[in-house]
Amino acid sequence: MALASCSTTGKSPQKHPFVSISAVGDLMFDRGVGEAVWKNGSHWAMEKVRDDIASADIAFANLESPISKKSAMLEKPIGFRSPPGTAGLLADAGFDVVSLANNHSVDCGRDGLLETMAFLGKSGLHWCGAGKDRREAEKACIIKVNGLRVAFVAFSQFPEGSRKMDKVPTIALAEPGTVSRVIAGAAKKADIVVASFHWGEEYAPIPTGESRTLAREAADAGAALILGHHPHVVQGLETIPRRHGRPALVAWSLGNFIFDQKETRTREGLVLHCRMDRGGVESARLAPVRIDGLRPRPADPAETKATISTVATLSPAGLINPDGSLNLP
Repeated sequence: MALASCSTTGKSPQKHPFVSISAVGDLMFDRGVGEAVWKNGSHWAMEKVRDDIASADIAFANLESPISKKSAMLEKPIGFRSPPGTAGLLADAGFDVVSLANNHSVDCGRDGLLETMAFLGKSGLHWCGAGKDRREAEKACIIKVNGLRVAFVAFSQFPEGSRKMDKVPTIALAEPGTVSRVIAGAAKKADIVVASFHWGEEYAPIPTGESRTLAREAADAGAALILGHHPHVVQGLETIPRRHGRPALVAWSLGNFIFDQKETRTREGLVLHCRMDRGGVESARLAPVRIDGLRPRPADPAETKATISTVATLSPAGLINPDGSLNLP
């Protein structure tokens, strides 16, 4: 069973190397989404956003449903399972790395988590925040692009439904001390560290105090880009000064990207496009999306204006321009 999660791309080094990273929020391929995807064909799911996602050197998402063929689902109020074809769907859409550190990754048990990682690996996808044991779950996934080493780490604020166990397949937890240790270790091995957090309160428009504490810890340890998910709605962005390099950019919640929740706010999401170098985030812009007919599409001009306005209101004044670009320090 393949457990290696990272590989090296073959792009030529540049004098002033940079990498483009695009990130989205929650992806779920069960319930109504699963039915629609496998009825219409896997290519259908990301058809309208594929070009935007695939244009990045590295595209990131939070995978909210385990990929399992044979493992039994746990008994819990809400549990997800997606079929093996999900991994190929994600690769075809242009995604490169996913976070597995969330409260649904063990919905099909610990064997289901092993299956998920195996299916991802067979499709050439990387992951972070999960492993065959806790040590591996906390290990950074390092991807080399344009001569730069980009480390991805991921943490969940919510245990996966059972007591903490170190010697079994598991996810990385967002615990004080663990976050700084893992990120500081990744920073020693990479030029750029991207940290993903499954945190916050569902459907809330603002981050919690715990999320803010974790973001500060991550920035202090060296994370240049901090990506949030779990609230299922978009929240604001913010910058946090770091000891070295440019301030860290925090996206508190990128909202849903493909999901079947029905409230209007849960059908709004963001694609965060960043250009990064060894100093951190050099430039960034937001591209709003809408979930329409159970699949994502680029927001139309009126929708884009509305979403950008909402995110700007939830962010420090002057950070986000009407066109979605960011005024970074």
